[in-house]
Formats: sequence, C-alpha cells, structure tokens
Amino acid sequence: MELHLAHLEVAERSKLNSLDPRLKLVFSLLGLLIMVSTSKALLPLAVTFLAGLVLVLGGTPWSYLGKRMLPAFYIGSVVLITQIFLFGSTPLFQYNWSFGQVVGYREGLEHGFLLMSRILGAMSLMVFLTATSTINQLIFAAAWLKVPHSMIEIMTIAYRYIFVLLEEAERIHQAQKVRLGHQNWKSSLKSFGNLGGMVILRVFDKSNKLFSAMRCRGYQKSIRVTYQHDFTRKDLWSAVVLTACLLGALIAGF
Repeated sequence: MELHLAHLEVAERSKLNSLDPRLKLVFSLLGLLIMVSTSKALLPLAVTFLAGLVLVLGGTPWSYLGKRMLPAFYIGSVVLITQIFLFGSTPLFQYNWSFGQVVGYREGLEHGFLLMSRILGAMSLMVFLTATSTINQLIFAAAWLKVPHSMIEIMTIAYRYIFVLLEEAERIHQAQKVRLGHQNWKSSLKSFGNLGGMVILRVFDKSNKLFSAMRCRGYQKSIRVTYQHDFTRKDLWSAVVLTACLLGALIAGF
C-alpha cells in the first residue's frame, strides 16, 4: 500500500488537483490525438517540456516526474535506434563488419525521432493527468463522459490491486535475493521466470477471493458511478486557456 499512498499524496498535494478532472481528461485525450497525428517532432517535445514545467510549478516532485518519464524515454530510444537501421533509403552512415554491412538511413533518423517525441509527449500528458488527479476523480470524469460501466469497473478494481501485486512481486524478489537467486544472469533469468509465474498464480487466487467477497456484499455485476458537480468560474477560464493552447498546437503541428 506504500506505492498507492505515495501516488495519492502526490496527486492531492498538486496545486492543479482542484481543477475539474473532466477538463483535464478531455483536453489530455485531445492532446494525445493531436500528437499522434502531427508530422512535426517539435510539437510533442514542446508539450513534454510544458507539461513537466507545469507539474513542477504545481508542486510535483522532480523524482516522481523522472520515474514516470524514464520508461517512456527508454522505449523511445529503442524505437529511434531501430528506425535508423530499418526505415529509409538515403544512407546516413555505413560500417563494414565481419558479419556484413550496417547502414543507417536519414529517413529512419527523422522518422524515429518523430516517434520518440510522440512517445514522450503522450507520456507527459498521462503523467500530467495522473499526477494532478486521484483515481476517484478520474473515475468520476470517465463516468461523466459515458465510458461503459464495465471499463470503469475494471479500472476501479485494477487500480486497487495493482499496487498489492507490485508489493507482492517485490516481496518475492527480495526472498529470491536472500536465497541467492540472483548470483548471475542465468540464476536471475530463472528467478524472474519463477517470479512471473508466482505473480500470475497470486492474481488468479486474489481474483477469486475478491469476487467471493464482493458477492457477499451484494455485488450485482455492476458498479454505478455518477458525477453531478457543476463547473466553476475557475474551470471555465481554464477551459478557455486550454482551448487556446490546443488551437495553437493545431496551427503549429500541421
């Protein structure tokens, strides 16, 4: 539960937490749509910078922001490197090795950089959304947007238990380290395989227990969620500013 409490503390302490979650969700989705459609890498990179700046000014710790963005940076780097060698026709560089010739392409570099920028921009919007809103706020916003109740139910239960399973995996990993299960890469590979299998078994076990507990408490295969809060003047002004930003992004990105 420590991971859950840490995320909840970051979201509640953010100065942007008071902004209506429906606005943040709608404009984040629109921003994602713009970024995956743009043909210019500058726009997603600008969004990444601005989102990070707004989060830091809003009180989000640098360490939290870095941990959330690091996986996207790794994935984007892999995409960039692979595209250099797999996409394009204009040679940028080439090396002759004993096993053959390695060629990097100019079009691959440009295309890979665009994909990397999109990944970073999309992740920055998701971090902005989750670091300024609690899961309850996002569920209410999703219900207001008429998201199917089955998806809301899955999101509610998944968020509740993902941290439990992560902590369970961490305990298993620590137990393996104590028993010298990570002496070398072979033992580590075997230990990680065992860890994955044990976590999957725990998932099935906890899902059965959860369903039985919910049935005992009157669960009728549906979780009803409604959101009836009115927009405030602050929310309306925020909507105007966000709309202007989206229009500017559309003009700059196409």
